[in-house]
Amino acid sequence: GRFYPPSNEGRLLDKEGILSALRLEGVRFGIVEENIDRFLNKRKYCKSLVLAKGIPVRHGSDAEITYHFNTDQKAKPAVKEDGSVDFFHLGIIEEVKEGTVLATLKPADKGEPGTNVIGENLRPKDVKNLTLKGGNNLKLSDDGLEVIAMTDGQVKLAGGNIVLDNVLRLKEVGTATGNVEFAGSVEISENVASNFTVKADGNVTVKGIVESAVIEAGGDIVIASGMKGMGKGELKAGGNIIVKFLENTKCTAGGYINADAIIQSKVSASKEITVGGKKGYISGGFAMAGNKIEAKSLGSDMGTTTELEVGIDPSIKKRLAEIQKQMSDAQKNMKKTAPLIEAFNTKMKSGIKLQTDQIKYMQQVILDNKESQRI
Repeated sequence: GRFYPPSNEGRLLDKEGILSALRLEGVRFGIVEENIDRFLNKRKYCKSLVLAKGIPVRHGSDAEITYHFNTDQKAKPAVKEDGSVDFFHLGIIEEVKEGTVLATLKPADKGEPGTNVIGENLRPKDVKNLTLKGGNNLKLSDDGLEVIAMTDGQVKLAGGNIVLDNVLRLKEVGTATGNVEFAGSVEISENVASNFTVKADGNVTVKGIVESAVIEAGGDIVIASGMKGMGKGELKAGGNIIVKFLENTKCTAGGYINADAIIQSKVSASKEITVGGKKGYISGGFAMAGNKIEAKSLGSDMGTTTELEVGIDPSIKKRLAEIQKQMSDAQKNMKKTAPLIEAFNTKMKSGIKLQTDQIKYMQQVILDNKESQRI
């Protein structure tokens, strides 16, 4: 505020008069009496003077989680100058050691409330709270600010949660091991022989070659030396499939498929199919992708048919085919059972007595018919 000298024989304000004037203006909080006393002592007019000072609100900040591993689920493998995949530097599967801190939490700062000079409380802005979660093979620190690996394994972020798969390491899969089924991830340093099966909830990595085997993974499948399926081999991945080459193989990926060559194979990917490398060709067979198919060369000099389809998620197309088959089967069932139901109703109306097993059979037929009508 500012003080001005009195005019026309006006009286001088004293301290109580100043405080009363402030109260009339609604000022109830933070009155700086020492400044008032200083003015009354020297009475310097026409100068700004702080008469009341509120407590400013301090706004806080949202909680933050820092992940100490690659969380990019769309990351693709490193590519050499010739366009082929560098299987020694994939960059999509990250291994960690027991005791590694995987994530840290910076808690939310709620800030501090303030008060203005008329006594009103000032609230800081709302902030976002976050919490860290433990899980299988994971440990949450006592203060809840760190997630720590309890075992060696492969780490990734899935659905906002940290997933640490323990890893089964094998030299090869064949007569010495039999079929393999594991709750974590599987690493095979050599080959997978024909007629064997590898199933893993996590990732499957094969550094050698895969013959006419079946590999199923909840995560990614990586095959450094390619696959010769001989018409019986199959790959199924909930995530991505990265392979040197595919030959006579059925291949389904929930993410993308990346290969240097695809030969006489039936492949489908929910996202995309990329065929790079020096030749980068798709020769024969069938390829289907939800978004796009990239290749340097398509078809074969031998006149082999090569079919491509883009724009429909293969999983949706498969589900549509299943529904269409269910509808067709339901229509056949209704057509088959309609005469039986009509004959049964006629007999019941005419008073013909039926045996108990006949009645139970027809009750089941009628129930099945109603279920078919719902499809």
